[in-house]
Amino acid sequence: MRKKAKNNIGRTSVALLVGALMSSTLITPAIAQDLTGDIRFSWWGSTTRNAKAEQIVSMFEEEYPGVSVSPEPGEWGSYWDKLTVQSASGNQPCAITMQSRWLAQYSDPAILTPLDDLVESGAINTAGIAPAVLDGGRGADGNLYFIPHGVFFFTVYMNKTVIEEAGLEMPGEGWTWDSMAEFARELATHLPDGSYAIGNGGTGMDVFTNWVQGRGEALFNADGSVGFTKETVQGFFDYWEALRQDGITEAADQMSELPDNVIDDTLLANGRIMIDFRPANQVDAHQRVLDVAASGQELTMLGYPAGPAGYGDDLGANGLAIGANCDGSDKDAAVAFINFFTQDPEAAAVYASDNGVVSVDALREAQLQDPATSDGQLQAVNMLGVVGPRARTAFFPAGGYAAVSSTLMSTYEAVAFGQMSTEDAAERLISQVTRLVR
Repeated sequence: MRKKAKNNIGRTSVALLVGALMSSTLITPAIAQDLTGDIRFSWWGSTTRNAKAEQIVSMFEEEYPGVSVSPEPGEWGSYWDKLTVQSASGNQPCAITMQSRWLAQYSDPAILTPLDDLVESGAINTAGIAPAVLDGGRGADGNLYFIPHGVFFFTVYMNKTVIEEAGLEMPGEGWTWDSMAEFARELATHLPDGSYAIGNGGTGMDVFTNWVQGRGEALFNADGSVGFTKETVQGFFDYWEALRQDGITEAADQMSELPDNVIDDTLLANGRIMIDFRPANQVDAHQRVLDVAASGQELTMLGYPAGPAGYGDDLGANGLAIGANCDGSDKDAAVAFINFFTQDPEAAAVYASDNGVVSVDALREAQLQDPATSDGQLQAVNMLGVVGPRARTAFFPAGGYAAVSSTLMSTYEAVAFGQMSTEDAAERLISQVTRLVR
């Protein structure tokens, strides 16, 4: 028997989950307990996520004592560089954490194992995963290359305490980019020196995606060509420059020097920025830092503002793939690991929607009903109900995500440091991205 997990869901949630499992036939396929294999499991993430993933690995190995899982955690940027090198040499792990935004670079049967046959045979259990979410694991060739365990999307974090102490009413759904700027300007008049109303989103890939899609444009067309116009890019840069130049956002040197991917160091988590743009799953991590830096202040989240063509939210998936070099008993072990990670109630409780809201309906409902679920996790799960129905999935060709994100950062920083006009920066961004994905 498996030892009780540290973060087990409560009894109320277990009862609800069992009922849901029975009513929707979420029955994990029987896999021999004498299963053997020696597999590697790779993922990206913070120290907190690493601890959760390693706890799930221990739980799995206790359930399947004949299988050994070697963890390979990594930092976001270096993770993809390493996977590219591994894939080129045929040395990729058996269990690979994959993301829909990066799938195009790896959606090749020589790199990742197509999973459709394993799903159709019942070897891989996808019960409770919505078809639209499951399709996030499909490549351009139509093959299913990974099983989503988390749905990711992006939100606006707000320091509710500071906003209310300033005498302002919290914005609600339905706000626009213009009304967000107006709100930030009003909030700025109530803040002390060294604090900023809103984080500068000029280098933010997720901010840019929402801006583009909210104008009825796409980041990329189906043929891989750039789908957004120069006017849209210039308008984006002009928007953030107006706020930066008036001191509503942080200064250019702070924007470029502070590591945006290290939560402990962000101005938001340290109580110096009151509105910022973050993945929905990070609110608890930011709140823990804020509790120390500015005790008593509370973060909450809101959906992105609407553009002229409506909302521009992007919805994606994180999940598990199987390396094409994984075969025999190791492949069987990888299949069992995918089932365990995505469908096991205790594993889901431990992971707690850490890398996207859990994709299985019954497990998501269990998290909502569990009294032990954190406030941030509840916010993320509930926000999916707001963002999910209106979101569009941004398409990225091979190399497309990296091309836009890196070029966006360099071009807007050139603008912020006075080295380039917004018009020239818009032209450069489009030409650079076009060259990089050609």
